[in-house]
Amino acid sequence: MLKGKGLQKGVVIVLVSLAVLGLAVPVGALETRSGEIIVVPEGSVQGPLFTTGNDVVVNGDVDGDVFAAGQTVTVNGRINGDLLAAARTVRLNGQVSGNVRCAAQDVEINGNVGLSLTAAGDQIRQLEGSRVGQDALVFGRYMTLSGEVGRQYLGSGETIRINGQVGGDTHLWGVKELNLGPLAAIGGSL
Repeated sequence: MLKGKGLQKGVVIVLVSLAVLGLAVPVGALETRSGEIIVVPEGSVQGPLFTTGNDVVVNGDVDGDVFAAGQTVTVNGRINGDLLAAARTVRLNGQVSGNVRCAAQDVEINGNVGLSLTAAGDQIRQLEGSRVGQDALVFGRYMTLSGEVGRQYLGSGETIRINGQVGGDTHLWGVKELNLGPLAAIGGSL
C-alpha cells in the first residue's frame, strides 16, 4: 500500500497538481494566505483561496475553490467549489459543494461532499453522518466508511470496514481484510 516513499510520491504529485492548477486561475479575485498558522475566520471570502502553513483552518465560507497545503488542514466552513489539499492530516467538518481531492497521512470526512471524493493516505475515515454525493475513490492502508456514498465506492486498502451506505457498486482490490458492519448497505454489487 502507500507506505513511506509511496505516500511521499502521492503527496508530491498532489502538490505539483495544485501548483499546475493554480496557474490556470483567471486574472481577477485571488486570495492567498501563508504563514505558520492560517485561520480563515467566519464570514465570506471570495475565492479561489490558496493557503499554506503549518496549520490551516478554514472557518469561513469560500465562494470558489480552496487549495490548501500544510501539516494540518481543517475545513469547518462551507466551500462553494472544490477542495484540493495536501497535508499530514486533512479534516472536513464543513461542506464542499464540489469535489474533494486530497493526499494525507490521515483523512477524516465528517461533513458533506457535494460531488466526489478522491483521497490517498494511510488512514481514511468517512464518519457517521457524513455524505459524498457521487463517487468515493480512496486509496489507503486502513479505510472506514460509516457515512453515505451516493453512487460508487472504489478503492484499494489493506483493511477496509464498511458500516455505511453505498448507493451503487463497491469495487475494491488489494484488500487483505474486509469487514461489513451491521449498518452496511450496498445498493449494487460488491
